[in-house]
Amino acid sequence: MTASTHVLIPAYNAGRSLATVLGGVLRHQLPVTVVNDGSSDDTAAQAQRPGVALLHHPENRGKGWAILTGVRSCLSRGAGTVICLDADGQHDPADIPKFLQTDADLAIGMRNLTAPTVPALRRFSNGMSTLFVSRACGVALPDAQCGFRRYSRRLLEEVPLRGGRYESETALLIDACRVGYSPVWVPIATRYEGVNNSHYRTFRDTIRIARLVIGAGRPAEQINRPRQRTEAR
Repeated sequence: MTASTHVLIPAYNAGRSLATVLGGVLRHQLPVTVVNDGSSDDTAAQAQRPGVALLHHPENRGKGWAILTGVRSCLSRGAGTVICLDADGQHDPADIPKFLQTDADLAIGMRNLTAPTVPALRRFSNGMSTLFVSRACGVALPDAQCGFRRYSRRLLEEVPLRGGRYESETALLIDACRVGYSPVWVPIATRYEGVNNSHYRTFRDTIRIARLVIGAGRPAEQINRPRQRTEAR
C-alpha cells in the first residue's frame, strides 16, 4: 500500500519551518510533493532536496489551489493515496504511519482542541466551524478543520476538488460526506507552540468557511447516508 502513497505539502512563505517538516516526512520513504504557492521567502530553496517534487505557483493563490495542483500531479504519477499535511509545523510527520494503517478513503486528523496549548481564539473558531460543518455534512464531526488528511484516489476522482483558500478543504469534506463517504478520525499530536507562521486568518477564513456552509444548506433527505468505503490493498 505504501508504494502508491504520496505526501503532499502546500507551502506559502514556510521557509522557517519547511526544512524541519520535510526532514520528518522523508524518514517515511514516501514520494513527496511540495507546492510553493507564490512564496516570497526561501520556501522553494528549502524544498529542493532528493525525493521531493517541487511545483510552483507564480503568485499566491491559496491553500485550496495549491492542494488541487498537488493532487493532480500526484495522481498523474500513479498515486493511489494522497496524505496532505501543513508546512508550518503544526502537523507532526511522526503521525504519518497512523494514516498508513487505515484503508479509509477519507481519514482526517483529530486534534485535542481543549489542550492548553491551543489559543483561545483558535479553539473558539474551530469549535464553531466544526459545529456548522457537522450540520452541513449531516454527521457529527470532532474536528472539521484539520488539514492533516488522507484521501484515496477513488475519492479524489469522484468528488471534485475546488480551488480557493482554507475553505476548499471544508468543501471537499462536505461534498464527500454527501455522496456517502464516512470519515475515519486519526488522533494526532496537537501542536501550536512554536507554530508562528500559520497563514490561517481567524476572522477572514472563518467567514469564508461560514459562507460555504450557508451556501451548501442542510443535507437533503435523499442523499445517501455515509457508507463504508475502503481502498483495496
